[in-house]
Amino acid sequence: MFDVSYKKWLLKKREELGSVDAIAENIPSPIQAFLDDRLKPLTKQMDDRNVEYELLFDSSLYPNRKPKILLQTCGHISGATYYYKPSLVSDETWPPRSPGGKKPLFSLHSQMRANPEQFIGLCLHPIYGGHFAFRCVFLFPKIHLPNFTAPQPISILKSKEEIRKALERFNYNYWDSGFRDFGSPLKRYSPIQMEYFGMLPSDRWSLIKRWCDMP
Repeated sequence: MFDVSYKKWLLKKREELGSVDAIAENIPSPIQAFLDDRLKPLTKQMDDRNVEYELLFDSSLYPNRKPKILLQTCGHISGATYYYKPSLVSDETWPPRSPGGKKPLFSLHSQMRANPEQFIGLCLHPIYGGHFAFRCVFLFPKIHLPNFTAPQPISILKSKEEIRKALERFNYNYWDSGFRDFGSPLKRYSPIQMEYFGMLPSDRWSLIKRWCDMP
């Protein structure tokens, strides 16, 4: 998706608006705007058929800033990925206090957490590796499948020590994408995709400009 569809979308927006700087001025969250555009044909089909649904994003919040849905949990219960919660391997000695003064990943979003020092969990897929986030989920309140049995997610980390190392790498060094390689996945993000997601959103425009100029 990223290296093909997202780049095509950016190039189209550059053609429409005239420059990458114009995209930045008009579309402050390009990943979200890209996803919105990709979902429009699907939501239109469901609207045309009067299908009742609710679409929630990873950024969907209640007025008190709490998330409306936990998408890593959705990934686990769907059987798509295994969600390694810190509580699975925590004790009086772990998680460690911030090494070298580092803060866990989501101390950056402490308004959403009771304890900004708290670790967050990590999803790992046996083929695609570590997922930073899932983007959205559709809920269908009128569809009920009484005989449905959810598939069980596959755990690719076998020891408590492996799980702890993966969680530490994710929470303290997510920007280097090393957490994505735990469990030896078959496929990896491209170098430019890892570089992109390792940057703060405000710093990504220089990479987008360079990327759009590539043949």
